[in-house]
Amino acid sequence: MTKKKLFYIIILFITVVCLLSSIFIPETGQLVLLKEFFTVLLMIILAVAIGKSLPSVFKSKKYLKSILVIFVFIILCFVAVFKSADIFKDIIAGTETITLYNCSIDRSPSIKFIWRQHYYLRGLDSNGTAYRFRISGNDYNNLKETDEVTVSCYKNTQRIVEFKN
Repeated sequence: MTKKKLFYIIILFITVVCLLSSIFIPETGQLVLLKEFFTVLLMIILAVAIGKSLPSVFKSKKYLKSILVIFVFIILCFVAVFKSADIFKDIIAGTETITLYNCSIDRSPSIKFIWRQHYYLRGLDSNGTAYRFRISGNDYNNLKETDEVTVSCYKNTQRIVEFKN
C-alpha cells in the first residue's frame, strides 16, 4: 500500500467517524462540545485533503477550478479556526447557568443523509441578550409550553448541557 493510498484511507476513516458522531451525539447533554469538536475536525480533514490536492490543481490549466478549490480551502480554514476558538473559550470558561425569558421553540428543516428537523430554543436573559440554542426533538416536545427556562450551557458555542427546573 502506498503512502498516498494510506493517507486517503485515514482521511476517509476520520470523515466517517465525524459524520457518525454528528448523527449519534445528542444536541444537548454532556457531550455537546465533543460534537462541536468533531465538526471542526471534519472541516480540518477536508481542508487537509483539499490542500494535499492543490499542487495537482495548479498543474492543470483549468483556472476556474483552481480558484474554486483555493476558495473552498480558505473558507474551510477560516471557519475551522473560528469554531475551534469558540470551543476553546468554552472549555476555559466552563458552563454557565442562564435563565431565559420569553422563550420560543422553533424548527427548521435540514438535509443530513435523510430529511431531518433542526430544533431551536430562543430566549432573552435578564440583560436582554438574545440566545439561540440547538436542542433535540425530545427537548422540543418537552419545552413546547415553556415561557421561562433555566439552562446550564456553553455561551460561545451556544450549546445546552442540561435543563434546570
